[in-house]
Amino acid sequence: MSKKIFCLLLGTAILTGVVCILNYGISFRLLEYIFVTVFTFLFSIEDIKEKKVKTLALLAMLLIGVVTEVFTFNAYAYISSFAGGILSFLIMLVMYFVTMRKLGMGDVYLVGIIGFYLGFTDTMQLVFVTLFLTVIYGIIAVLAKKSTMKTQLPMIPFMLVALFLNNTMILMSRR
Repeated sequence: MSKKIFCLLLGTAILTGVVCILNYGISFRLLEYIFVTVFTFLFSIEDIKEKKVKTLALLAMLLIGVVTEVFTFNAYAYISSFAGGILSFLIMLVMYFVTMRKLGMGDVYLVGIIGFYLGFTDTMQLVFVTLFLTVIYGIIAVLAKKSTMKTQLPMIPFMLVALFLNNTMILMSRR
């Protein structure tokens, strides 16, 4: 991976953190978004380099989410988190099979874990924006003859950009 791409990913992660601070102040929700952003940043690098995500790292992300969720002491938050994680995972699993396994299982697991952190609605927005960005990039890359229709694209870097865009849209809608 080039320094340029690394700097772009790092800059996106930092900007996402800044926008999250502006959106949520110092709060539990901010902590959740920071965890998701940091892990997504790290997974983006791994996805670009190796086209996969380590299962142990995904489990660590899930474990941190479960531990932090325990400290919310809020029944609605528990239900929202678990429903978000399970539903997001199941929708992505269906997409995995519909696309004839063109989508990576690491992407499926990551979206399920992000669903646990962010809840179903925010995660589905994230998935929609991620897929939109991925398709737009793919079309541009094919038209520019930088790739073919069979080229596999790493999805997680687009997810990082989608995190930034979703949080920026939330911030702009409050003004």
